[in-house]
Amino acid sequence: MARAVQGEPERGGPQTPGDGRRAPLGHVVVLGAGIAGLLAARVLADHAERVTVLERDLLDDTAARPRPGVPQGHHAHGLLARGALIIEDMFPGFRSEVTGLGANGFDFGEGMCLVHRTGIAPMVGTGIFSMSFTRPFLEREIRDRVRRLPQVRILDGWHADGFRSRSGRVTGVTSRSPGDTVAADLVVVATGRHAHLADWLEKAGYPRPRERVIDAQVGYTTRFYEGSDPAVAGWIGLVEAPQPPDLPRGCFAGHVENGLLQVTLVGAAGNHPPHDETAFDAFARSLRGPLYQTLDRSQPLAGVRRYARTANRRLACHRTPRWPAGLIAMGDAVCSFNPIYGQGMTLAALQAVLLGELLTDSARHQNMDMLPRTFQRRLARLSSWPWLLATLPDSQWEEGTTPGPATRIAQRYQTRWTNHIPQDAELHTRFARIMNMLDGPTALLRPAIINAALRGTP
Repeated sequence: MARAVQGEPERGGPQTPGDGRRAPLGHVVVLGAGIAGLLAARVLADHAERVTVLERDLLDDTAARPRPGVPQGHHAHGLLARGALIIEDMFPGFRSEVTGLGANGFDFGEGMCLVHRTGIAPMVGTGIFSMSFTRPFLEREIRDRVRRLPQVRILDGWHADGFRSRSGRVTGVTSRSPGDTVAADLVVVATGRHAHLADWLEKAGYPRPRERVIDAQVGYTTRFYEGSDPAVAGWIGLVEAPQPPDLPRGCFAGHVENGLLQVTLVGAAGNHPPHDETAFDAFARSLRGPLYQTLDRSQPLAGVRRYARTANRRLACHRTPRWPAGLIAMGDAVCSFNPIYGQGMTLAALQAVLLGELLTDSARHQNMDMLPRTFQRRLARLSSWPWLLATLPDSQWEEGTTPGPATRIAQRYQTRWTNHIPQDAELHTRFARIMNMLDGPTALLRPAIINAALRGTP
């Protein structure tokens, strides 16, 4: 007999979606209290009687600190404008509240210094609102708002190790502690890029999803600085991405909360930045953009962190011949990107929106059994464009791979029009909208971008 984990909330009366209707789901378990899991819990609160978020790490709500389950939390993160709009819709007032707590809000075009191969993009207004903060800060602020939802409980220190399954359906999750299980009508796996989803499916008797990996061998090293003034630096955020095939070094920097400057140095193709302080400065000095001038006017804090598990990884959950009812997988657990492109948190927000739409549709048709399979198929479609944006350049760093003709044409097209951006403010604005997921892939076929590709440097 299943035993509820200590602290699991008692089943109360049915909650309603807000219009008097009974919630279509009873108890939902979300594994993982990262960005994807928290946003999923926010959406599920509108459709379930109870939502329990189970997190392996111990959570500290008093301070925004990186935690073991998010080792990349020490490094620079980007929330794209589309993701910020979604979070604002989920939590009205979020933007003004977090900027009031120290996050920097700015126009993407005016405050983001983008260093391309051929120069720096024009720093002109785009009308795209951006924010700069650390990952732990953002996660804490979202978690605080999710905790306030009456249907949601967040339990930390809970080590899940697999699924309970019966008759083609996942019916709950098991724990490393003998006898500890949590029953659920729906389980959502949002445990990040180090998830054990494929292993758990196999252990429960289901096919293991095929995995595709494209690894540019990117490594990160991050350090914080004091005393940097964005007005003096001339930017709030700075991005200098590695440029294949011959510029493997880059950086991501941002003026974040508490008056700090977060600097993440990046190296592709195994050309990883060093993690000792003297060599860190030398690497920063070797970059083409204006980062080092800012560091010269700042005071470094002790400690340098590194991270190198950055491969693009995609599980084909939508193609498995048997996918259990009662199970949804999302976020980096299914599709994770080289963090250099800053897409992960925004894609998690888009997936949460998709989940809400499908829950509404499934409730309308009184058919929740088809929800998991439909969600995995739609998630694959949703992630295909971000996947292409990340893997087109990254595949050029992989040794021993020969891209097909279509990939080579796409890579050449992308290189030519991005090389023209420093000379064209209008093109930069179009690029900024695509980069922030405000415009979709068809925007790349607009005449202005095609003309830029024809004029750009090969």
